Amino acid sequence: MLDKAILRLIAAAACCIVFLSGCVGTSTLYSNVFVKPSQPPTEIRVLYLENQLVTSSSDTDLAIAALGYNDLPELLKERVPIVFGMNKISTAYATIPRSNYGQKEAIEAVKWARKAGSNPPLLIIQVVEGTVQTSNQYSNITVRLKMHANLFESNATTRIWTGQFQNTLSKALLGRIGFDNEFVDKLLGVVLEQMASDGIIALPGGKPLIPEPKASKV
Repeated sequence: MLDKAILRLIAAAACCIVFLSGCVGTSTLYSNVFVKPSQPPTEIRVLYLENQLVTSSSDTDLAIAALGYNDLPELLKERVPIVFGMNKISTAYATIPRSNYGQKEAIEAVKWARKAGSNPPLLIIQVVEGTVQTSNQYSNITVRLKMHANLFESNATTRIWTGQFQNTLSKALLGRIGFDNEFVDKLLGVVLEQMASDGIIALPGGKPLIPEPKASKV
C-alpha cells in the first residue's frame, strides 16, 4: 500500500511539474508519397520560405513574435546541417521571404538546388498558420504552428513527397518556452522520421539522430 501511495505522489508531482513548466513538441498531421525515389538520397537541399503569419489579431502576431518566431530562419540555418549530417545526409540551406517567392525566385531556387555533377532533391519548408491560446487565470499560453514540408526533384516542379506537421509550444505558470536549438532539432527529427517511414530516405539506425539537449542552467 505504501509503494502505491509513493507512486501516486510521484505521478502527481510529475503532472504538477508539467502543469507549471509547459512543453514543446512536433507531430505529423498528414503525409503522402507522389514519386518514390529509386534509391534514398544522401544529399538534400533545404529552402525555408519565411512567412508572416496571417492571424485573427495583431495580439496573436505579437505573442508569437515574442517567443522568437522570427528567429526560425537563422535557427534552421544553423541546425539543418547538424541534424541532417548526424543522419548521413549532406545538405545546404537557404531562406526566402514568402512574399517575395515568385517565378523569378523559383528559377533561382532551381539553380541553387542543382550542383555540378549532382541534382539533389529540394525540401521546401514553410509555416503556414499560427494560433495562440491564453488563459489569464493561470498565465498559460499555447502556440500552435501548422507547417508544410514538400520534397521536389531538383527541377522544383516534380513533387516527390509532402508532409504536414503541427508544432506545439505550451507555457505554463512557471515555465519559459520559445524557439531554440532544441525545438528546431526535434522539429527536423520528426520531419526526417516521417520521410523515412514513407520510404523516402534511409536513417542509419532506423530512427532519426538529434543532438542531446543541454541541461538547463539553474
